[in-house]
Amino acid sequence: MRATVAASLAIGLAATGAHAAPHQQVTLYDSFNGLRPEIYDDSLAAKVSHGVWGAVSGLLGMNQAEPKLDLLPGTRMLEGGFPTADIDSVSAPRFVVYGDSDVPSQTYGAPPYYQIDNFDVYNFAFWTVKFGVADNAAKFAAKSAADRKWFKSRYAGAGKKLMVSLFGATDKPQSMGRNPTQLGKEIADWVKKMGLDGVDVDYEEEDLFDQGKSVQWLIDLTKSLRANLPSPTYLITHAPLAPWFNTDIYKDGGYTRIHQEVGNLIDWYGVQFYNQGTFETCESLLWDSGDYYPKTSLFEIAKYSKVPLDKLVVGKPATAQDAGNGFMKPSVLGQCLKTAVQNGWKGGAMFWEYPHMTASRLKVITDASGLK
Repeated sequence: MRATVAASLAIGLAATGAHAAPHQQVTLYDSFNGLRPEIYDDSLAAKVSHGVWGAVSGLLGMNQAEPKLDLLPGTRMLEGGFPTADIDSVSAPRFVVYGDSDVPSQTYGAPPYYQIDNFDVYNFAFWTVKFGVADNAAKFAAKSAADRKWFKSRYAGAGKKLMVSLFGATDKPQSMGRNPTQLGKEIADWVKKMGLDGVDVDYEEEDLFDQGKSVQWLIDLTKSLRANLPSPTYLITHAPLAPWFNTDIYKDGGYTRIHQEVGNLIDWYGVQFYNQGTFETCESLLWDSGDYYPKTSLFEIAKYSKVPLDKLVVGKPATAQDAGNGFMKPSVLGQCLKTAVQNGWKGGAMFWEYPHMTASRLKVITDASGLK
């Protein structure tokens, strides 16, 4: 991923009918936050109402009490009383969106659940070694535990997961000498404290990877993360660059070796099919990535790296401005993915980034592809 500042765009309410229809929102945290969930949003009025309730409850000595929680069908509890959607809410196909750009009105670092209707996962960006908890992840972390539970309940009730993306293109966790086993535990402890549903490993130290120095570090990090974030309670995903699966270029095996050794610990790969100078046509995306990065199209990764098709989530930029190259118009991408579906794939799609990626854009893709 690229940590970029994108212009804010208005997000329209999504039409219904695509994957992961939300659960009915009813009684989560009503007695605590004083808001009926059907009028929940991240508007100033909603935040003021919530803040007033918190201030009043504090004056009355109620702020230490745990909020009353009525679990909805399709939800359960994580450690610390944080609600989460059941794991079946992210069975293939999965639709994932990242959020790094600042949207001033969204003080939790994520949009209200209904503004990303039909997406399954929102990835806060980023947790970093170099900069600490940054950007939208920092916004969420700045909220109190009670506020995070309140916000998380909306996502859980809608069948959505909230995760954090690690590192990104500007972080250097390995170059900074971090032990991957210790780092994995540190990250896992933070994830549990925040009440999040898991992590996305967006490692992008390309120089070290090209030198064959990253594979074992990533294997050890993944083992540590999974030891401390057990499945199926927590999700662990990776976001590798598509060329990193090529074993001819990467003599240490690249991501093919990572998959061989710890693929069973990884729920899916959100493969970055962009910023590589290819993957802009259906042919190069699905069947033949070309001579520069051979054997790294969708079906070539499945064939040569032995990654199950359902674990391969196609990553694309939301707009042409969100990446150097690799963008495909929603209607074109949807038609291309329809061909993939017809050939046995249904992994899903991920996008960099919100707010450029909207529910209406996703609907164009899902309608054309038949992914539901």
